[in-house]
Amino acid sequence: SATSSWSSWGLDPDYGLRHQRKISDCSTCSTLSGEEEDLLQPVILQQVVLKKPSGWRKLRNIVQWTPFFQTYKKQRYPWVQLAGHQGNFKAGPEPGTILKKLCPKEQLCFQILMKDILRPYVPEYKGHVTCDDGDGSSMYLQLQDLLGDFTNPCVMDCKIGVRTYL
Repeated sequence: SATSSWSSWGLDPDYGLRHQRKISDCSTCSTLSGEEEDLLQPVILQQVVLKKPSGWRKLRNIVQWTPFFQTYKKQRYPWVQLAGHQGNFKAGPEPGTILKKLCPKEQLCFQILMKDILRPYVPEYKGHVTCDDGDGSSMYLQLQDLLGDFTNPCVMDCKIGVRTYL
């Protein structure tokens, strides 16, 4: 019988039925059809082995998700690197602004966004400026610093899609 084969495997024959349907305690006949009894045959369960991540992988993930902090000696401006690459950003010439290395496509995108319904959800574009970098002058976009009003910002940078640039 199905019950004895379940017991031989050390399994509770009522386990699968206990929460799925109510069976009368006083019934004298089986409530299962022949097909349902076939489904109750013992199943060999495979043990799943989970690998623990290595200590190095844990450390790498911590470093990867920790924001990069950079301090400018002239202005003592605590800088949280949130997007792009180190060296692409500078503190802006006026409080509440940042400078980002100019990319013509990105500049065009910001100009279009300033007239778009999405305007409230992007940094304000304040034009472009030329700065001396020591090895020549470079063009930068001047943008609103969205984190300027926060003392200890915690930001999650979410990417949508496969392209992470404009």
